[in-house]
Amino acid sequence: MQQYIPRKTLTSSETRILQGVVEQLASNGYANTTIGELSSLLGMSKGLIHYHFSSKEILFQETIAYIYTEARRYMERQVWQTDNPWSQIQTFISLSCQYYAHHGQLIKALQEIRANFKPRQAASLAEVFNARELRELEDVITAGQSLGTFRYFDPVFGALTLRMSLNGAAQKILASVKPKQEATLCARELTELFRRAWTK
Repeated sequence: MQQYIPRKTLTSSETRILQGVVEQLASNGYANTTIGELSSLLGMSKGLIHYHFSSKEILFQETIAYIYTEARRYMERQVWQTDNPWSQIQTFISLSCQYYAHHGQLIKALQEIRANFKPRQAASLAEVFNARELRELEDVITAGQSLGTFRYFDPVFGALTLRMSLNGAAQKILASVKPKQEATLCARELTELFRRAWTK
């Protein structure tokens, strides 16, 4: 299946529409995120929404791209500031948990899309961006093994294990009545878990 190519830039109206999609998904779920509901939420005509996003499939693909772009902007400022693989992993875990606590609406919206969105024309960008992130984590693990920081294990399985662990942390943080406090606890526990499992 071909890959959908997201827009490089968004107009202010397009950004407002995508933010509305996120709000609707997070509050009311995928089934209730319709053009009609979005039109009511934004006080914008259906025609204008269709003008910017000609189909629901394109609308959701662009929403995925928007969510991942926001997360990447948050993470990249700090994760790759060091060449030390273990420091990169520590920072990645810590920032991921912080992001879940501070941007719960984006995470809930992404979870709704990942669970329900089945595009017909192109692969879901959620799968594409997730695969890209896993490859980056694999590269960090491989670098750490080359430097002797990490013991040898399968980098592909290691990256997937870390991602699945963070997915679990996201669920725990979003379900907590004190998400920021829960994020700190999750980050500390996951950091210690992977330090014991990965480092020599």
